[in-house]
Amino acid sequence: MPHLINTNESLFLLYGLLLFLYIRNLLHRRLIYKKSDVLFFLPFIVSLLVYLPYFFKTAAEKLSYYNAESGIDFSEEIWEWLFYFLVNIYFLWKALETLNVFNFNQKKQLSDVENSNLLYTSKLIKVCIILFCLEFVLVYISFLGFKHFEEIYLILNFLNGIVFLLIALDAVVHSKYILEDQNSLIALPILKEEENETNKYAKSSLTEISSKKIKTILLEFMENEKPYLTPKLRIKDLSELTNIPAHHISQVINESFQQNFYEFINAYRIKEAVLLLKDPKLKEYTYESIAYDVGFNSRSAFYTAFKKIYNTTPTKYLKK
Repeated sequence: MPHLINTNESLFLLYGLLLFLYIRNLLHRRLIYKKSDVLFFLPFIVSLLVYLPYFFKTAAEKLSYYNAESGIDFSEEIWEWLFYFLVNIYFLWKALETLNVFNFNQKKQLSDVENSNLLYTSKLIKVCIILFCLEFVLVYISFLGFKHFEEIYLILNFLNGIVFLLIALDAVVHSKYILEDQNSLIALPILKEEENETNKYAKSSLTEISSKKIKTILLEFMENEKPYLTPKLRIKDLSELTNIPAHHISQVINESFQQNFYEFINAYRIKEAVLLLKDPKLKEYTYESIAYDVGFNSRSAFYTAFKKIYNTTPTKYLKK
């Protein structure tokens, strides 16, 4: 199939870009197109123009060119490899950053993010970045004379393909929950996890006295009414129950407890779970039953929250 020779070279530059655009559209619940997005395709277009004359060669000319090559001429192609590597790493990093901000902001409003939190997708993108870095190292050492380049490069490409498929599968599986949760979210400031604490609420109208008052009301309500026992409790729900604006609740939880809404609610659930675990009357209850009783939607979410607070499992905690 001589006409297929080198037709995939330009397509390599679309890997990271298309993944970034896919993640961005998924998280915004719609197809997003900006005029500036055209600039993202410039590396692909440049590469396409470079290879365009080659596409118009005859089959005989392509075969002659291919047969004349003794392996890969790294002295001529090392810069092309570097360009391909940097472009894909840039867009994969942007996809990862987009997911991190999304996952962080989900926890500002939801007490259950297990289904809508794309943590596995984030981990898969990290794996993809590692594979691209390994590929670049492989190309470099091949330039220095490494003999088994083609075999290992083929394996890396195969692994990259599997990772991309897993990313798409994971995102598609969770997309239903992502859309359901996002439809219930309200407008809160979009903040990055690493944003400076002193600048987060610089423009907030909440005074120190009001903040302390809200904190008192919030603590009393949590102790007396136990809203955390409601699965899938949202900050919007807590706002309606307490008549406190959601953005003020978010600010007070963040400033007074150094937690987000997700951590704040689950801390109460774990506190309630410990009381149940120590109750002799409930000795026959399973951990899963207790997890559901205190508001968790799965055993895994219960274990994760418990371990984060007590740095151990429920079983080991009870043996102390």
